[in-house]
Amino acid sequence: MSNISSRQALLRLISFTLICLTANWSWADDNLSIRSFIEQSQLGGNTPVINTEAVQQLYLENHFQPLWFDNGALSDQKTVLLNEIEASAAHGLQPNRYHFSELQQDKITKEIQDVLLTDALFEQIQNRSSGAVNRKEIDQEQGNWFIEQPQQSPAALIRAIIKQPDTLATTLQNLWPEHPDYWALVKKRDEFTKLPVKSQAPLRFDSLLKPKSSSSEVLQLKQYLWGAGEYTPLYDQELETAIKKLQLEAGLEPDGIVGADTVAFINITIQSRIDQIDANLERWRWLPREMPDNLIRVNIASFRLKAYQDSSPVLAMDIIVGRPFRQTPVFTQTLKYMVINPYWNVPWSIAVKDKLPLLKENSSQLAQLGYEVKLINTTDFISVDQVNWQPIKSGQFTLRQKPGEKNALGKIKFMLPNPFDVYLHDTSDKALFNKTERLFSSGCIRLSQPRSLAEWLLTRENNTAAKNLDALFLSSETSTLYLSKPVPVYIVYLTAFSDDNGEVVFRRDSYGRDQAIIDALHNTNPTIYDSQP
Repeated sequence: MSNISSRQALLRLISFTLICLTANWSWADDNLSIRSFIEQSQLGGNTPVINTEAVQQLYLENHFQPLWFDNGALSDQKTVLLNEIEASAAHGLQPNRYHFSELQQDKITKEIQDVLLTDALFEQIQNRSSGAVNRKEIDQEQGNWFIEQPQQSPAALIRAIIKQPDTLATTLQNLWPEHPDYWALVKKRDEFTKLPVKSQAPLRFDSLLKPKSSSSEVLQLKQYLWGAGEYTPLYDQELETAIKKLQLEAGLEPDGIVGADTVAFINITIQSRIDQIDANLERWRWLPREMPDNLIRVNIASFRLKAYQDSSPVLAMDIIVGRPFRQTPVFTQTLKYMVINPYWNVPWSIAVKDKLPLLKENSSQLAQLGYEVKLINTTDFISVDQVNWQPIKSGQFTLRQKPGEKNALGKIKFMLPNPFDVYLHDTSDKALFNKTERLFSSGCIRLSQPRSLAEWLLTRENNTAAKNLDALFLSSETSTLYLSKPVPVYIVYLTAFSDDNGEVVFRRDSYGRDQAIIDALHNTNPTIYDSQP
C-alpha cells in the first residue's frame, strides 16, 4: 500500500495532470478504468499498487491502454510472468508480494489485472536485481550494511520487453545473481523443501549436560538425536563424539558440553534452515552483480578470509572479528598499502572506554606493553607511566603503542582506508585462533596468516620485497609498502555459504542480523521503492 501522505499524493496527481496538459494530451482514447485505478493509488486509495509513479508513467506513455489484455504488447506473456513469479519462491521471494493471489481471482476486472501485472513486473525486476528488502530500513535498526549496488532501472527493462515481448522470461531469469555461491544456496534450499518435517517437540534443558554425567535429560537427548530405542541415561563416549561433530558443524566450540547454543542448533527445524538460506540469498542480491576477478573476501560470520586470483581461490585463513557490541561492519574498500612493524594509534573510543580506566589504575602495566601518550598542548609522545592520569579526561590525550612483539597489531597491518577505521592486521594473541567462534576484536580483522597475505599481495605484482619479508619483520623499523595493484576487499556477513568443498554450511548468527531480513521477506506488503520512471 502507498505510504505517502494525502497532500503529497495530491501534489503528484496535479503534477501528472500538468504533464498531460503540457503534452497536449487527449484523454478521449484513454482506458478510463486503468487511469482511474492508478489515480486512486496516487491519492493513497485502498489499492495494492506498489510502484505507483513508475506504473503511471508507463501507462501514460501507452495512452493508458492495456498492456496484458486486448491485444496489448504483453498479452501473450501473462502466463509467462505468473510462472516466473511462482518460480521466484525457490529464491525465497513470497509470490504474494507480486499480487499472485489477487491475480487468480475472477472477480478482479481485466483492467485492474493489467495494472497489477505491470506492477508485479516492476517488483520482480527490482527484487531480483537489487533485493526485496529495503536495506535502508534494516540499517535504521542495525546500521551494518554499507555496500552500495548500482541500481537497475525497471522501467527501462520493461520498455525493452514491450518492444520484444518474448524476451520477458529470459530477461527476468538473467537478473538473478550469477555467482556460484548464490546458486549453491538455491540448490540447498530446494533440497530442504523436499525433506520431511520433523514433528518432535524442541528440546529444553534447565542445566548443562556434560560428558560422564547421567540423567533423564541425557536419555531424552539420545532419543531426540537417534530416534526410539533402548539407551542408557549415561553421557557416554558415543554421545560425546556425536555432540562434538554437531558443534563443529554449527561453528561452535567442540567441547562436548550441551548448553543453550548447542541445544538451539539441535532444535533447528527445516523451515528455520530455509529461512536462514533466504536471508543469505537476499544478501547476495544486495551485492554488486559483477565482482573483480582479483579480490579479498572476508566473511564475518564464518571467521574466514579468502583471496581470489583470476576468480580462483589462492589463499584462505582463519580470522578474528568484532565482538557483538563492537561489530565489524559490512563494506567494500581497496587495500592500498601495508605497514610492517606498525605503531598502533589507539582509536579514540577504545582509548577512552578501555584504556583510560586501566591507565588510572596502573599505568606501569601499559607502559611495559609499549604504550605512549601525547597530552593536549604538547608535541611529543612519552611513556604512559610518566603521567599522572587521575585528572585526565577524554579529549585530553592521544594514545599509541610502539612496534614490537607485544603490539596489538602484531608485525603488520593492511590498510584499506575507510570511514570505520577498520583494517586487517596481525595479532600478538595467537592463542585466540584456537577458538571456533572468534568474536574478540573491537571491529578490525585479525589474521592468522598475515605473512602469507603479504607475500601473495607482493608476489602478484613482482615486488622484490616479497623475498625480504622475514628481514623486514625482524627489523625494529617501521616500513610502508604501497601496492602498484591495489586489491578490492569485500567484507560480508553470510551465515549460510559454500565451504572449500562446495558444500553449503551454516553458522550461528552471532550478530543477530538474520531475523530482521527474514521478517521483511515474510511480509507480503513490501516497502515502496523509489522506482525509476
